[in-house]
Amino acid sequence: EMSNPFSRPAWEKEHFWLYLLALGFNPAVNAAAGKLSTHLRLGVNLFDKPNKDAFHVVAWFLFSKLDQSHCNEVFRFCYPPTEKKTDSEFRKQCYEWLKRISDECGNSFPSVVASLFLSPGGPKFIHLMYHFARYVIMHHIKVDSLGAGIPYPEAVNSRSPDLNMAVAKCQVTLNRFSQCLQKEDLMIQELQKKALLFTKQIRDLRYGNMDLDKRLQKMKEKVDSGQSNTTERIEKVRYLWATVMETLTFLQKEREVVDSVVKGHVDLYTLDGTSVSVSIPQPLLQKVEKEMYKFPVGNVYEEGKLNMLTIIQLLTKALELLLHERRQVDKKGFKIDLQDLEGNNRFQNETLLGLKSLRQKLKCDD
Repeated sequence: EMSNPFSRPAWEKEHFWLYLLALGFNPAVNAAAGKLSTHLRLGVNLFDKPNKDAFHVVAWFLFSKLDQSHCNEVFRFCYPPTEKKTDSEFRKQCYEWLKRISDECGNSFPSVVASLFLSPGGPKFIHLMYHFARYVIMHHIKVDSLGAGIPYPEAVNSRSPDLNMAVAKCQVTLNRFSQCLQKEDLMIQELQKKALLFTKQIRDLRYGNMDLDKRLQKMKEKVDSGQSNTTERIEKVRYLWATVMETLTFLQKEREVVDSVVKGHVDLYTLDGTSVSVSIPQPLLQKVEKEMYKFPVGNVYEEGKLNMLTIIQLLTKALELLLHERRQVDKKGFKIDLQDLEGNNRFQNETLLGLKSLRQKLKCDD
């Protein structure tokens, strides 16, 4: 790698971009998170020319992948940089962190110069970012190997002194990688076939479900219509029944009359006033005689029988006179002396008791 420095940018920027993608870098999402200008595009050639906005996003992404909690703490007040002061602080923190990584790795990591961050772009800057991305992805491989219990060969970070040996190792690695890609391709093809099959099955199931839904809707409509018809019929029967009961109640008296005729209970009772002696008060008789021309009244007895119609007419006239006299009475002047009434009542009771005792005494003497 170090034999021809002029060949570095030709492949290092491509490998750098592949490292970013392998770490999960998403240009659209990460650009939005870093508030990158929408007219800029991230890609393989993002650092061919100085690109501060891309540097902010890519550097923060790599540092976060290396140590998320430490990255949040270091860049807490300067990311995303929105002014000169925060931009200067961001470059300072990047320089210090990369300087520590360079001191840790020694000759396998390029020297870090603060001036590179003033104009982030060009071959030297790409070379630094390539090694930084390689460092981050090697860190991830080591952490994943330890977590999965897979031995991590230290030769991954070492450089081979023999160029032929390095080429042989690279060829072996490429062959293994090619085999892994072929297996992955076969697996993807199988998954695609299964996905097509499952998609067809899901589509058929959806069509079947739609057909069943239509049938269910029709059945539901029939059931609802049947229930509504049943409800209407019940209400109609209730209305007719109420009408019948009302008619029967109205005809109850007529039914009793018809029942009495059918059962032979006719003429069992006769309204006869032959044995009744009617005494008409003198004031009523005088009043009737005076108003004979206004109030014609028949005889009380006709052919030796009491004339009930005349009796009813006399009673009606008597009630009219009573009401007329009652209206003539002064309600305010009319007062009842309760004490006088009570005294008369006691006197009459005492007289009655005296008469009873006298009658009892006379019976005893006889």
